[in-house]
Amino acid sequence: MTKNPLTAAMKILIIDDSDNIRKVLLKGISKLNIFEKLMEADDVESGYQSILKNKPNIIILDLMLKTGNGFEILERLQSVNFNSRVIVYSNFLSKAAIEKALETGAYACFDKSSNILDLLEIIQQTAEQEL
Repeated sequence: MTKNPLTAAMKILIIDDSDNIRKVLLKGISKLNIFEKLMEADDVESGYQSILKNKPNIIILDLMLKTGNGFEILERLQSVNFNSRVIVYSNFLSKAAIEKALETGAYACFDKSSNILDLLEIIQQTAEQEL
């Protein structure tokens, strides 16, 4: 399948401590055919370092990670110049968690119990907006 020339330069980073979730997201995003580089990390530090090194356009971020939480990444990103769109994808998103995520820089929030196709659609739309 040929990459979409409008979105082929996209770099997408998945930060989630679940191997299974990362595999499902990698497979789904791969089918969108919208990226140049698809990366993954499983904790706060490796995720943050990957952001600084690779400057992804889109970050899929879980809030509950092995070491710390996604809010730490969102807060750290506020102190550096970055243009990534962060999409929070986490279990049991409370209204307070969604508000905090949006206040600290998240672009959108999805509960993992919702349909993954909705998440893939927002990733596709975000990629198209970015370019």
